[in-house]
Amino acid sequence: MKKASIISAALLLATASGASAEDKFSKHDKNGDRKVSPAEFLARSEIRFREMDTSGDGRVSPEERKKYQERKELDEFAEHDTNGDGKLTRQEVPKMSSDSFEKRDDNDDGALTRKEVVTHALKKHHWYEADDEDASLARAEHRSLCDKRFKKLDRNGDGALSEDELNKKGDGSQEDD
Repeated sequence: MKKASIISAALLLATASGASAEDKFSKHDKNGDRKVSPAEFLARSEIRFREMDTSGDGRVSPEERKKYQERKELDEFAEHDTNGDGKLTRQEVPKMSSDSFEKRDDNDDGALTRKEVVTHALKKHHWYEADDEDASLARAEHRSLCDKRFKKLDRNGDGALSEDELNKKGDGSQEDD
C-alpha cells in the first residue's frame, strides 16, 4: 500500500501561547497519581480522534484533521485575543518566546493575525503516516501510533509518563498537546 501522510493531533498555539504544562498534564492524568499511564494517554488521544472524526466513519481524513486543527487554533486565538481586535500582541501571549512570536509574524507588524497563527500551526505539526491509499487514519492505526508515541516519550522506560516526559518530545524539545 502507498504511504500517505496526515497531520497529527498537536496544538502548537496552546503550548506556545499560554496553556501551561500543568494544564496539559492534568488533562492526561485523570486519576491524579502524577503519572500518565498508557491507558490515560490513549484515552486522551481517543477523545481527540472522536473530535476529529466528524463524519463518524471511524477514520480521520486529511480534510477532517485540517478542519479540527484550524478550529482548535482559532479557539486558542480567541481566548488570548483579550481586546478582541483580531490580532495577538506580545502582551496577549506573554508565555510565547520572542523567537516563536517573530517566526509567526509573517508581515513583521508586531502582531499575529488568525491567518498567521493557523498557517504556521498547519506547517509545523507532526505528520502521521497512514497505510492506505486515501490518506485517512483509521482508529486502529491511530492507537498503534499512540502506543509508539507513548513508548518514545517514556524515556526512563518505567511504563508511565512523568510531567517532564509528557511535555517534552523524544528529542528533548517541547511537546505539543
